[in-house]
Amino acid sequence: MKTCFHMITSTLIFCLLDTGAMAETMDRYQIYPDGKATTKTHIKFPAWFKQTFFNLQEDLAEARQHGKRGVIVMLSQESCSTCKAFLKTTFSDPVVLPRVMANYDVIGMDIFSELEVVEPDGTPTVVKDFAEKESARLTPTILFFGVDDDLKLKIVGFYPPEKFQHVLDYIDRKLYSKISLRDYLRDKRIPSTAATKEITQDVALFGAPTYDLAAAQRGEKRPMLVVFERPDCNPCRRFHERVLALPEVRKSFPKFRAIQLDASDNNTKIVIPDGRQLTPQQWYGELQLSYDVAVVFFDEDGHEVMRLDAEIGKYRMAYTMDYVVDKGYLDEKQVLRWRKNQAMQQATE
Repeated sequence: MKTCFHMITSTLIFCLLDTGAMAETMDRYQIYPDGKATTKTHIKFPAWFKQTFFNLQEDLAEARQHGKRGVIVMLSQESCSTCKAFLKTTFSDPVVLPRVMANYDVIGMDIFSELEVVEPDGTPTVVKDFAEKESARLTPTILFFGVDDDLKLKIVGFYPPEKFQHVLDYIDRKLYSKISLRDYLRDKRIPSTAATKEITQDVALFGAPTYDLAAAQRGEKRPMLVVFERPDCNPCRRFHERVLALPEVRKSFPKFRAIQLDASDNNTKIVIPDGRQLTPQQWYGELQLSYDVAVVFFDEDGHEVMRLDAEIGKYRMAYTMDYVVDKGYLDEKQVLRWRKNQAMQQATE
């Protein structure tokens, strides 16, 4: 039998290092590469990943027989630098690696694969359709399945070792039945003296504060993006310095109605797109966001179409904005497949 854990995440990064090591650490993880890559990233799953026929029902049964907690499935793709960073840092960490190997079987899958897979409930399909069913729009997408065949957690993106250990604690202690991952991770945050005590106001991008998002969307021909962040937040600071400050990202903002909200604000009342009145903190919780900085994209009618709930690199932000503006989601649910199709079309023009 085989054990499999699926991890679905955008890029989730949490830095517990001191401020002097912050930039060096982020560069080491290669989440914010400078310039464009000159060589293609090749993903090779490590030898300790489980060799499997992708029968997840059997994998979970085998995990149960061996006394393991479940299965992790890492949904990746060939040219994913974030996936490579996850494999070379988090899954190679001397604390994380033995803990994962002792308690879980890990299976790697390419989201474009046509190989057959049997889902935990016994449903036969192919990997690419399984990835789409699990809403693996971005990679790495990681799914945690317990030995009872139930999906316990879905995360998307990169988690450094320190953060991923908290995720393992959350799963191993079965806290998912008691508290959201968002609230659990919030209690694990370590404030930094380098982070600002208030959210960074960028009037050039977001304009004056707006509190009636429903009225703003009526008759608006642009999609909307909402940035949730919080004070005293290193990921938020990095997002402003290494993503929002870049011309290639800023140039796309006029195509959106951009809103900036403090996810910790439980006093200000705003009217959300469906017309209800909530505080930013309440809305952040209702959306089940987990990371300190998150971007949620809405179409012109106020319906959510995409989210980035993790550490956000400049390329991921830029191509996600293009995906929303070009309405790529109408034809293709997976952002990465849409990007691939776009590149092929441009190559033939």
